[in-house]
Amino acid sequence: MLEEHPEELLLFYNSKFVNDRKMYAHAESNFKHIRAFDVAREPIKGTLLEEIAMRLNLPLSELLRENDGTIPDLSNDSDYIKIIQHNPDMLRTPIAISNTKAIIVESPGDFFKM
Repeated sequence: MLEEHPEELLLFYNSKFVNDRKMYAHAESNFKHIRAFDVAREPIKGTLLEEIAMRLNLPLSELLRENDGTIPDLSNDSDYIKIIQHNPDMLRTPIAISNTKAIIVESPGDFFKM
C-alpha cells in the first residue's frame, strides 16, 4: 500500500520517455518532498497497480498506453496487471499521487492541481 508523508508527492514515471523525464525534473524543482518510482527500472506489484487505479478512479484497462491506437480488451484485471508488469512501457505515465489527489500528468501545469 502507498504510505506517504502528508506533503509528499509520489511520482511514477518511465525514464525511457523524454516527457516523463521532463515531468520528473519539474516535480523535483517544485515539490519539497518527492518520492519517485521509475517503472522502467523498478517492477510494480499488482496490489500497487490496483491501488493506483483506485486512487485515479480508473479501471486498470485505462492505465494502458494506446499501442497503435488500440488498447487490448482483456477479460479481467489480473490480465491487465500482467501486461503492465511484463511491459512497463505500456503504463500511462507519469502518475502523480498526493495524500488527497491522484492524476495522470500530461503537462507541467497539471502539478498545480495537486
